Amino acid sequence: LLMFAFAFIHGCSEQHYSEVPEGNEVLLAVFGIKAGTDMKVNEELLAGAALNLQEKGAELIVLGCTEIPLAYDSGSVDLPYINPTRVLAEKSVEMYRSMITAEN
Repeated sequence: LLMFAFAFIHGCSEQHYSEVPEGNEVLLAVFGIKAGTDMKVNEELLAGAALNLQEKGAELIVLGCTEIPLAYDSGSVDLPYINPTRVLAEKSVEMYRSMITAEN
């Protein structure tokens, strides 16, 4: 299974827009989300990145930074995706429920 992640090497680091490499739509979207810019712009940036990855053969998208799920439109590209933030939240709830059940 060929898989590409949206989190590039510096995708989640603190940088300024002027330091964003040309063509890194994901990083621009992450900074835009953090800055509170128009969410539609960030959705379009992530959609463009997803389509680019699909054209390169991606079969799955991993929404690698915590900001990305806030603006990723799953209808923008026909690829399955994993939202690690959601997976972590669901597992945390599962573990908590298991602890509560064990105590009773």
